[in-house]
Amino acid sequence: MADSLSRVGHLMALQAVASIQPTWIQEVLNSYATDPKAQELLTKLVVHSPDEHGFSLQQHIIRHNGKVWLGDNSALQTRIIDAFHSTPIGGIQAPMLPIIGLRI
Repeated sequence: MADSLSRVGHLMALQAVASIQPTWIQEVLNSYATDPKAQELLTKLVVHSPDEHGFSLQQHIIRHNGKVWLGDNSALQTRIIDAFHSTPIGGIQAPMLPIIGLRI
């Protein structure tokens, strides 16, 4: 005799998957829309990633040698550096940025 829950197992299946993404990632994605170099890279990387210069496209984020590429948006660069400086690992110097995965 099967129990009543075995007949409704399909109703208990996972119906949605949520993902958590830092807000700065969305800011990086938004900055690509107004950055001509980012637009050029995106066009090339959609077809061939990684390229011969070390740029790649991973989950819509441009990376250079594995690090998040921020482009030429100095305001965004400043906000992200400030955000990282305010974390528990804060106070790092610019040469340390590649260790945490940023490329300016």
